[in-house]
Amino acid sequence: MNQTDTFLQLIRAGLWEKTEADLPAVSDAAWLEVLELAKEQTVPGLLSAGIRRYNAEPPSEVSLQLMQEEAQMELRNAKMDAFIAKLFTLFQKENIQAVLIKGQSIARYYEQPERRCPGDVDLVLTPENYERAKTLMTPKARSCGPEDRFLLHYGLFFGGIELELHGTLRSRLSSRIDRFIDGLCKDVFNKSRFQIQDIAGSDIPSPVPDDYLILSFLHILQHFFQEGIGLRQICDWCRLLWAGKGEFDIALLEERLKNLGLMSEWHAFAALAVGYLGLPKDAMPLYEEGYEKKAARILRYIFNTGNFGQKRDLAGMRRLPFFFKKTALFLRKAGDFFKYRLMIFPADGTRFMFHTTLVSIRHSATELSGRG
Repeated sequence: MNQTDTFLQLIRAGLWEKTEADLPAVSDAAWLEVLELAKEQTVPGLLSAGIRRYNAEPPSEVSLQLMQEEAQMELRNAKMDAFIAKLFTLFQKENIQAVLIKGQSIARYYEQPERRCPGDVDLVLTPENYERAKTLMTPKARSCGPEDRFLLHYGLFFGGIELELHGTLRSRLSSRIDRFIDGLCKDVFNKSRFQIQDIAGSDIPSPVPDDYLILSFLHILQHFFQEGIGLRQICDWCRLLWAGKGEFDIALLEERLKNLGLMSEWHAFAALAVGYLGLPKDAMPLYEEGYEKKAARILRYIFNTGNFGQKRDLAGMRRLPFFFKKTALFLRKAGDFFKYRLMIFPADGTRFMFHTTLVSIRHSATELSGRG
């Protein structure tokens, strides 16, 4: 068994709080490689939970690093939860309606939310409330990132916490997908189609499970087809599936996937979730045999590029002039397309890349006109 297999076996034990076959002997050097994989894919909490489940004894260097990672995660999660509770209290006073997505919301589907590696605080709002929230929060932030007016996206920083406001959740994969997302978000606010989660003692709205399931999957595809995807996103999707087992509207899910033309993608990622991450088949709606090769290629892509493509050397690109940076990024995405996506989803990969390129051109034109 190689280090990747050992890593996945421990992640499965951490995800589902149960063991399978005996854990093979792991050398000190292999333990260090397993730890680096966990950091790279932002799942050290799951690795630590898996180690405890097997009563394994990694070298002290690995154990110490994992203890430090867990302590930092717990502190950061507590800080982010408190921030979210205060933020929604403020929004309620100002009559700004927002819905929490991803991150601290999806963490609630884990056995130990405090040990999921935290990211940003993501809120989706109507375009009108997006503008109001931006006006309200900008003076309070320590710093702000550049606004994406094309996608209505704005990042604000508060003492190490990044708040991301989204006036739209469009994927840029296809017009059909983005129209679906727009319609779904409209229903969230116009029809109060959300659930309530308890975060730091506050009632926080998040998408209902059926909507969360398709939004989570579309977010996975967005990263897969555009900039790179991490294992943590797949684990989040698995936990959501497990928590909602037997409660999802499978007919609605199938209708949505067929209308969006995404059945092949669903089957491939389902094969990955079942075959490599241990999600029981009865918790995976619409599971089909025969997609194992696609799943293996997706997993290879995840390990080769790192979480959100972090293994790529982008530092040099950021220093390039605007036009050359855009060209270099396009060439890199084209390389990924031919090396990975064309091999896995040839038809949709081509369709999505064509649409993404057109949107990027329009986006670049918007940025340039704004600078002028």
